[in-house]
Amino acid sequence: MNRKSLKLVCVLLAQAILRPSESHAAASSAEFTANPGRVDSVREEHWAFNPPMRPEIPIVKNRAWLRNPIDAFVLARLEQQNLAPSAEADRATLIRRLSLDLLGLPPAPSELNHFVNDRDPAAYESLVARLLASPHFGERWARPWLDLARYADSDGYEDDKLRPDAWRYRDWVIEAFNRDQPFDQFTLWQLAGDLLPEATYEQKLATGFHRMTLSNNAGANDIKEEYRVKTVKDRLNTTGTVWLGLTVGCAECHSHKYDPISQREYYQMFAFFNNTEEAAIPAPPLPARYQREFEQATGAFEEHLKNVKAALAKYEKEDLPLKQQQWEEHAGEEASLPAAIQKILLVPRAGRSEAQRAELAIYFRSIDPEYASLKAAVPVGDEVGNNKPLPPSEKALVVAENSSPRKSFVQRKGDFLQPGLEVEPATPAFLPPLKMRGSQPDRLDLARWIIDPRNSLTSRVAVNHLWQVLFGQGLVATPDNFGVKGDKPSHPELLDWLATEFVARGWSRKEIIRLIVCSATYRQSSRFRPELRNQDPNNFLLARQNRLRVEAESIRDLALAASGLLNGQIGGPSFQPPLPTAFAKGKELKNERFMETSPGAHRYRRGVYINVQRTLLFPMLKTFDVADANVCCVRRERSNTPLQALTLLNDPVFVEAAQALGCRVLRESHGDVASRICYLHQLCLAREPDLSEAAALEKLLSEQKTLCRQDLAALEMLIGSQPIPEGIERAEAAAWIGLARTVLNFDEFITRE
Repeated sequence: MNRKSLKLVCVLLAQAILRPSESHAAASSAEFTANPGRVDSVREEHWAFNPPMRPEIPIVKNRAWLRNPIDAFVLARLEQQNLAPSAEADRATLIRRLSLDLLGLPPAPSELNHFVNDRDPAAYESLVARLLASPHFGERWARPWLDLARYADSDGYEDDKLRPDAWRYRDWVIEAFNRDQPFDQFTLWQLAGDLLPEATYEQKLATGFHRMTLSNNAGANDIKEEYRVKTVKDRLNTTGTVWLGLTVGCAECHSHKYDPISQREYYQMFAFFNNTEEAAIPAPPLPARYQREFEQATGAFEEHLKNVKAALAKYEKEDLPLKQQQWEEHAGEEASLPAAIQKILLVPRAGRSEAQRAELAIYFRSIDPEYASLKAAVPVGDEVGNNKPLPPSEKALVVAENSSPRKSFVQRKGDFLQPGLEVEPATPAFLPPLKMRGSQPDRLDLARWIIDPRNSLTSRVAVNHLWQVLFGQGLVATPDNFGVKGDKPSHPELLDWLATEFVARGWSRKEIIRLIVCSATYRQSSRFRPELRNQDPNNFLLARQNRLRVEAESIRDLALAASGLLNGQIGGPSFQPPLPTAFAKGKELKNERFMETSPGAHRYRRGVYINVQRTLLFPMLKTFDVADANVCCVRRERSNTPLQALTLLNDPVFVEAAQALGCRVLRESHGDVASRICYLHQLCLAREPDLSEAAALEKLLSEQKTLCRQDLAALEMLIGSQPIPEGIERAEAAAWIGLARTVLNFDEFITRE
């Protein structure tokens, strides 16, 4: 067989291999869209595709343990396995658990002591009510939703330009949680608030959810269209993940391999979002203080720019010529020099032409490290970019419908350049039918379809998200996949009961959270029980609470709160904590420019307000597994690395917190060493130390004092610029700062028991 014949055979074989797969994709698409019987079969086979039916509350043996219906479902499973629930956690643990779960902040020592000593039978319920009513509730509970919404303060991609207006959507989410906006309305506004009759500013602002996609405005028109299509797909895929708990995106290139979503149905859903346009609307003015702060920051920036330019000019005039002359004296010995430079160096200085002198000067500047460092600090043209303070936001980022509707097509193999069959907006056949307001369905129809109680997924997915925050894992362990390949619920009847209860209680998230945290299940101790090691190592049966490291932002918040540095300002533009020195000097950057460090007390605001730069997540938060802002994040990982311990020990915010905490204990506690150690424990761990812990800390304090008196340089490093309380010896203050630093590094400090 000659080469030409062999090539023909290979082509024919390739076609024979490819054709069945293409035919299979087409058949798969037809199977679900044109075969109602198959759709009904899939719906009957899979639990999540059937509407939740309100189950009967189980009858259990140990009825005395029950506090509400949640416990009956949990205890019924435990009794089937001959297991008993854990005892209730002690009161100090309960108040810290509730404070961290509901507010993301530790309880104050006065709150701790009041609750521990309160004998009112309703003390726990009163505490829950107070925490739910706190304005800090929204700050804590907005964070998981912002992870779902892929919230960021920048565009992403190479330039990653700042979005100075993105924070308005974030603040809307915080306020929506605080006022307990019903979840169905919360959903409707985000998906299609702009399409509501006489839509208000707030309803339009909520569509900022769709503006959290990455944005790339560079390139030619075909490139812009490619990224526009990527954005539309991201909005569809994120909507499917957040509200339906389905891997909708798997049907972009071919029909879904497991769930009954054909490729055609994918692009029918795509059509709902294909007509959206990015827009901006006028926003309410910010308080005058933001304008003053902007002017101060601008002044500081311009002064800094003036100084670095002056330093560069001085170096060019005074230092560079002398350094170049010294280099020229020995440069001839360098074998690696370009030939053109070597040739110029052979010419005596006095005989060189202007062009030769200029070429030599340019070359020397390219190899002089000090010149390169000074030059890098001076922005060129519009490279000032994100480093320059931005004026207070005057607009809000939203979406609107295009006045000239686009046509939508099935994209062969997911390629927007290969349009196939034209499609109209529609929903998958395996879920309840879409109700239309007119002849052509739109995003508002889609949003109403999602919150229709007949939809089998929305309420289940939503309560599973709430449960996951409060237990570390959902009743369905795959919150982004309620489909055929997702995990089955650990307690299916409980999930359905909560889903129906959620709707019955007017889609109130605070009411479901209240119900969960008031249950005996939630109030259990998290202590490990050896008898569960083999029978239920992952605690799916909920025979105890789960012990969890708190989220990245909360770790920072806890340190600031314990030290007294925390700035409790709620809402407002994002702020930038100090970046590591290498980033601040621009050594690690290419095209990106980042926010200047925020001044004064802004740097001590809560972590939810930290500037989220997609190409450079704040390093401290990234170390503790903050969500990737480029994609919808349904569940954060919890890693355990040496870098985390080093961060708690050495990161500037934790060093400052330790300095402030040590002096806070000396300033606010006027008893002996033992009482001060107790106060330190209460501030950080919301409990008193036991005898062995107190003795160990007292011994460490004594050793620290001795070391500080022997090493004055180390003493001053420990204290830093922290003002010492009046009447306190510097060595003693430094020792208490060292002790505070130790307690802030306890595993227990960053753990919710």
